Amino acid sequence: MADTFNLQAIRERIDALDTQILALLNERAQCAEQVAHAKLAEDPNATFYRPEREAQILARMQSLNAGPLRDEQITHLFREVIASCLALEESMRIAYLGQRGRLRKKRPSNILA
Repeated sequence: MADTFNLQAIRERIDALDTQILALLNERAQCAEQVAHAKLAEDPNATFYRPEREAQILARMQSLNAGPLRDEQITHLFREVIASCLALEESMRIAYLGQRGRLRKKRPSNILA
């Protein structure tokens, strides 16, 4: 019975940590959106992906990593986080072909013909 209680307590701690991680991931994503707004305000043709910035982040996370996760695992996790945040930044840019509003007035058959 003591093992079950201990296991339950550990699972509850994991759930609490997962909740914190989720909140922090969403906070990071909001920061990425702010970066996109700042970049677009300076330059409408701004480049969002900067490999040197990704390398800095990954190197910093590896240097802070005290385990038990290996550096390769930390790199994998943070690449996913970076890619997800980058997708948010890039979705801020809306592209269209031709004059604004012109295609929405045409029937789909005319657009694809």
